[in-house]
Amino acid sequence: MDDRIHELEIQAAIMGQKVVDMEKALILANDELKERLTEMNQFRKQISDERGIYLTKESYEDKHSKIEASVSLLTQWRSNMEGRFWALGALLAGFVIVLNVALRWMK
Repeated sequence: MDDRIHELEIQAAIMGQKVVDMEKALILANDELKERLTEMNQFRKQISDERGIYLTKESYEDKHSKIEASVSLLTQWRSNMEGRFWALGALLAGFVIVLNVALRWMK
């Protein structure tokens, strides 16, 4: 009978140690969970803060349409200038030809 009591005391001590070990594991897991939740909250805050600096679709479309208008005006100006330079080149070429003909005819 004493052996049985001794055996039950040993089992109770082992069970008590297991409970203590489980409580420590639970505390450790709880601390790790709190740390992860804190990191997740910081990440969520960072995303919310960054969201405020992003360009909105309306702002993008407004600025893009202004840029398109500017590019269109520059394209028209360039085409206009190319036409003028072509005309000037043709006029100068015609003048040189007329001058050559006139100089040969005067000789």
